[in-house]
Amino acid sequence: MLFLGAALPILLSLSFRRVQSNLEPWKPINVIITTGIYGYSRNPIYLGFCLISLSIGIWSNKLWLVMGSPIAGILVYFIAIRKEEIYLESKFGDQYRQYKALALTKLMINNLLSAH
Repeated sequence: MLFLGAALPILLSLSFRRVQSNLEPWKPINVIITTGIYGYSRNPIYLGFCLISLSIGIWSNKLWLVMGSPIAGILVYFIAIRKEEIYLESKFGDQYRQYKALALTKLMINNLLSAH
C-alpha cells in the first residue's frame, strides 16, 4: 500500500507531462486527463498521499495516524479539491461535468462528499 501510494503521484506526473499540462494545482491546465486511473477517480494523487499516511500508520502501529488519514482526506477535499473542481468546471464546463458523471468516484472520500 505504501508503494502504491508513493507510485501514484510519480506515475501520474508522467501523464501530465505527456499531455503537456501542469501538475501543480496552482498553475493553469489545458486538458482534462480522463484515461488510466483518472477514469476511476478524479483525484488519484490525493488518494496516493492518503495511502502513504495510512500505510505509515499501519506499519508503525500508530493508531492516531491510521485514524487521521480519513480526516486528512476530508480536509484535503475542503481545502484544495473543492476549489480545483470549481476551477475545472469554470474552465471546461460541460466537458468536466460529463467527466465527473462518468468517473467511478468510489476511491476517495472527497468523491463521496462532492456528489451533487
